[in-house]
Amino acid sequence: MLLPRLLSLQFVIFSSLTSAEFAPSDLVGSNLGATTVGLEDDEEPVELRRPQLNLRRPVNKFPPIGYDHTRRPNSGSILKVGMTIFVQSIGPINEEAMTYECMLSIRQIWMDGGLKHNFSEPDKPTSFSPEVLHRIWRPDVFFPEAVYAIKGHVLEPNMMLRVWPDGRVLYVTRVMMHVKCPIVYKTFPFDSPICSLRAEPYGLTLDDLQLTWQYEPSKSVEVTENIFIAQFRLQETSAYQGFVSTMTGNYSALEVRFQFKRDIIYYLIITYIPSYLVTMLSWVGFWINPEATPARVSLSITTVLTMITLMETVQYGLPQVSVIRALDVFLATCLLYCTLALVEYAVVSHARKQHAKPAPALSTLGSRGGAGTLTNSRTLNGDATRFVPSHTHPQRQHLLGEAEVLDEKGNRAVRPASFLLKLDKISRVVFPLSFLVINVIYWPVCFYTASQNQYYMPSGKTMYPYEDIVLATTPNYS
Repeated sequence: MLLPRLLSLQFVIFSSLTSAEFAPSDLVGSNLGATTVGLEDDEEPVELRRPQLNLRRPVNKFPPIGYDHTRRPNSGSILKVGMTIFVQSIGPINEEAMTYECMLSIRQIWMDGGLKHNFSEPDKPTSFSPEVLHRIWRPDVFFPEAVYAIKGHVLEPNMMLRVWPDGRVLYVTRVMMHVKCPIVYKTFPFDSPICSLRAEPYGLTLDDLQLTWQYEPSKSVEVTENIFIAQFRLQETSAYQGFVSTMTGNYSALEVRFQFKRDIIYYLIITYIPSYLVTMLSWVGFWINPEATPARVSLSITTVLTMITLMETVQYGLPQVSVIRALDVFLATCLLYCTLALVEYAVVSHARKQHAKPAPALSTLGSRGGAGTLTNSRTLNGDATRFVPSHTHPQRQHLLGEAEVLDEKGNRAVRPASFLLKLDKISRVVFPLSFLVINVIYWPVCFYTASQNQYYMPSGKTMYPYEDIVLATTPNYS
């Protein structure tokens, strides 16, 4: 008894789910809208009514029927597209790849007469789902300096579409981009890099579409407050508009320039202060006894190797550019001073060894005049036996230490200590003073050069103002 009833119920449910819209012809049985199941003569019939389901999709009234999203609006004249940019975040800056990361909200507004509607009051826009974006015309704006870009899709696609009754369209999208930023490292780390972000239409020339800032350039680009970038500070943001000229025509362009200031405190702590300490440590050897050879040699070699290690450490994270940077000049100077301290001890040690050697005996006395040898030119006779030859060769007496010589009367005289043996005492003063003079010149020159030279290298075509449109090159396809 239950089996026929269950089969009838299953058929009713299946029919109701697969039907798009019910009509009297869709009903099963003699009763309209109901199915009567009778199993036995003595039982009352059970009436099962099917629900009146209408799964037909509503007709899309927007865009209007006949709208062609493949043709740009305002055909026959120039279409102006206003743009504003809100910088939600910027950084970090990858100096090795010369790129920076930014998160932008890009707003575009234009007039499209084919999208006029009466869904709302004249001054109030109507918001539509992002799915409608694929059925309307949009500007083909792209960013030529972007390495790659990702549209925001946090929970839902971060896009917004609003259309006013007069056909004005507002399209907002959130994009995360990695953008190229060529940096000139001549004044590194005192430099102020300038990174640009340019927007251009990809296929529509200046005769078809013109990008403009929606408001004044200074008000069309908004940057969020309290932006933190490692090793940099955002100093200024400026906006420009114009056009670029290529082989296929002139294209409208909008450009934003971000001027950063490098934070030198990081390099003071990591590079400059350690370099100062290592360089001054190499001068300690001037106060160590020259006879302590292991102590002085190990100290000098250690400082030289430490400076080389610091120079290699600075290169990590920086591009391999063929430019002499301000930091390279400082590190090379410190390395030179450490090396000269090692060379100075080698000269002093060699001079002491030469002075300590006994002079070779002079077997023959000739008529060699001059101090430190026979002072008179008398020929050899019996009287010559009273002269005592010098303990040092005449050519060696001029440079080396105390040497015993004879005066004209044959008395012994002692020469003062030589210049080489006083080199340690002289280096104690010359090395610090000369290094101080170099630093007094180095720091003002670096700060002045960095403030006067703001290096900006556009990674794309040169942008001209709209006033120079006549000077642009006309493409020749012949």
